Amino acid sequence: MTAAQISTAWSAVQRRIASSYGSFYDTIGLVQRSIYGFLQSAEALEHTGGTVAAAGAIMRSTATAFLTAELPALHELIKQQITTAAVDAIQDALQRTVPCLDQQVKAAVDGALPASGFGTINLATGTSREIRFRVTSQFAAYRAAVQTALQTMAGTTFQPIVTGNATGLHMEMLTAGDHATRMASAGTSIDANHLHMTGGNAADVQSMAWDVYQMQATSNNGNQLVTNMVSGTGQHFDVVMKAVNASPTTSYDAFINNEVDIADIHGEATVPAAGSASHPQAQESVYAHFLHERQYDATHAATDMTTIRTQAQTLETQRVQLTTDLTALPARIQTVLHGGTVTPPLNPAETTQATAWATRATTWQTAQTANQAAFNGRFNPAHSYAIDQENAYNRERGFDDARPH
Repeated sequence: MTAAQISTAWSAVQRRIASSYGSFYDTIGLVQRSIYGFLQSAEALEHTGGTVAAAGAIMRSTATAFLTAELPALHELIKQQITTAAVDAIQDALQRTVPCLDQQVKAAVDGALPASGFGTINLATGTSREIRFRVTSQFAAYRAAVQTALQTMAGTTFQPIVTGNATGLHMEMLTAGDHATRMASAGTSIDANHLHMTGGNAADVQSMAWDVYQMQATSNNGNQLVTNMVSGTGQHFDVVMKAVNASPTTSYDAFINNEVDIADIHGEATVPAAGSASHPQAQESVYAHFLHERQYDATHAATDMTTIRTQAQTLETQRVQLTTDLTALPARIQTVLHGGTVTPPLNPAETTQATAWATRATTWQTAQTANQAAFNGRFNPAHSYAIDQENAYNRERGFDDARPH
């Protein structure tokens, strides 16, 4: 076996392993969302009370037993898929069957992925919030542990790349080398039907898209939200997200221009501390908040924010010019315009100058008030709705679910 053959075979194996983790991510996300959905049904029965509540408790017990058996089986299935992919990749590269290769690769996979570290499944002990938080934490830890193990076995890191088309957002997990190659040619926009993502560079756009993809894959609330935005259900215009990074003018996000500051968002924890009662935000709950704002606005307003945003930009330019013109006026006129008095009083020429500036300022103030009212008329109801939906998202995950309005 030549060095070139070894290199080719190893690259193929690495790609297959990376791809298998991508498939695993989606599979475990579906299982996670199913558990959240099950918990919602069980809780609804328990809240009813009486004999119906007992049915909810039975559902929890049955589901615990089922998951205790099924998750290890899923773990073994994933290892088998990785083994098969690796064996096929090696034999395809060599164009021949290698004796005992199955056993050798299986031993390597077993070594990299020992018995599942997922932990004990428990859907019955603790408050609803504690149970949901435990599920969220277990799934997050399991995904991270499996990725680390697979990367160790493959000898390279994995990174996702997200693309979009008419059916939605799609993720591929790539090796470090392949990811660098793809990123070099990646554009600064991702279009998933009626959901559009843009930014100043491909890395920021991909970072934002991956955040949204994770929310879609692991949360029912997030999945429905992204599905609605992609399909454009009930929307009068498309939802647009513009990635910025450490912007001095945008804090987390800006409703008026759709900017999303990924540096601010990534400063938040992936999973808030257990039992936190100080209205913690997770990275994904920030996205849940402002994406629900955008989706609400798109379904309740006839047009996007372009007109209001353009007016605001024009008014800011006018404000700067008014300030500049005021400082250029004689000191006596400035004193009067600031509410003071001068001796002797302004002469007719000075009064004309003061009146002209004051008229412009009054016109500006009237327009500014109207623009702010138009903005508030759109933002306030969308923001209130988004808080409710962020609370629903956090409730699903077992985070704090009482963020104040």
